[in-house]
Amino acid sequence: MISSRAYRRATGVSSVATPSLAQLASMWVDPVGSLTNWARRHGDVFALRLPAVGRLIVVGDPTAAHDVIRSDPSSSAAGSATGRLLPLLGEGCVLRKDGDNHRERRRTLNPLFHGDDLDRHRAAIADVTRRELATWADGSMPLLPRFSSISFAIICEVVLGLTDEGDIDRLHRLIIRATGPAALAGTWLWPLGPGRLRERAMHTVRQHQQAVDVAIVELLAQHAESGADHNDVASVLLDSADSDCTGSDCTGSDSRTPDKGLLQELRALLLVGHETTAAALAWAVERLVREPAVLARLEESLAAGDQSYLEAFIREVLRWRPPVIDTVRELTAPMELAGHLLETGTLVVVAPLLVHHHPDLYSSPAEFLPERFVGASAPHPKTWIPFGGGARRCLGAELALVELEVVLTELITTFSLESTTARGERTRLVGTVLVPARGATVVLSRRAAALGVGTADES
Repeated sequence: MISSRAYRRATGVSSVATPSLAQLASMWVDPVGSLTNWARRHGDVFALRLPAVGRLIVVGDPTAAHDVIRSDPSSSAAGSATGRLLPLLGEGCVLRKDGDNHRERRRTLNPLFHGDDLDRHRAAIADVTRRELATWADGSMPLLPRFSSISFAIICEVVLGLTDEGDIDRLHRLIIRATGPAALAGTWLWPLGPGRLRERAMHTVRQHQQAVDVAIVELLAQHAESGADHNDVASVLLDSADSDCTGSDCTGSDSRTPDKGLLQELRALLLVGHETTAAALAWAVERLVREPAVLARLEESLAAGDQSYLEAFIREVLRWRPPVIDTVRELTAPMELAGHLLETGTLVVVAPLLVHHHPDLYSSPAEFLPERFVGASAPHPKTWIPFGGGARRCLGAELALVELEVVLTELITTFSLESTTARGERTRLVGTVLVPARGATVVLSRRAAALGVGTADES
């Protein structure tokens, strides 16, 4: 690999000069501060060099970010880029697919996260949230793990059709094990290249993943035997596989057993379908307890039956702390980007955080101001990209927005919220997800009476 100085001469892209291991450590310790400081020093397009990944180009320029996100899939591949940064996700999942394979899988999955199904999920989200809130006690607690439980229960119903709390809890524990410290060996955060240590770590990860797969197969079999409505992702994918199946090795429809690729898809959907939403909920609460005027206005508007300020608040949460730190592409053809000519094979990372904090787009970008979205139409996709964009926009974006709306409404209706400290929480990086370092710790007090907010199943 050429030196940083030679790379700048060839492309005009400035590189962060610290050693690669120091860059990685900086991302672990303070991802928001690191990205912001590097962009301030090196410009809106700069290069990092991470130990297990190599050189990657970070994009914070809004126009360049838009160009990357909406670039021709034939010249910039999202699936292969995801594989380089997150090999932990199996090749069978939609996030790892490119071209026709991606389009076909997306066409199958997309209806399950929109339209009538989305309305059905709204009622389920309210039910799950109320059950969870009923178990909470007054006092100080970190809410990120609690939000993780809520989000996981929702995605389990959407993906696997599961509603049994015991089954969901068992599967959640298995997922957590499969994404624990050893799983770093399958992400861009791993500090070492290929070798015995990495292989040992990946062996442990594969064992944990296999345990998840076994549980999914068992739960799907139980679900099939129950005779319940099969309008979940797993059933639709199995039906699709059966209809496409013509060879002698096809799995019969009676067994309803997913193959390796479908198991990878289901496992990935369970993982990414709850981590990011839980993080967004945690950041929402972290801000509410430190912005008393925002909390008071939100309580007042919800009591009046007005959801518009909540919608503006959610947009600002996702602008201020977009849960996912990166949107990635691997160039399969040379690309001119913000005056830089990048060669084939370059790994390009759009950083939503940098785009959202660009002063050309938002005044006082470091301040948390829901008012910037009050009365406004939906943010332009060039300026607000918490879910990525283009053909690779997050499949579950609309589901996540509904979940944020319902969970926050139920929470604020049920509890009053106070801060445990005057200082806001720093960020830490879990995979590619930005979470509050102290887990969004707040002080809860159950309300004597509800605020008078209409429930989700009354609408």
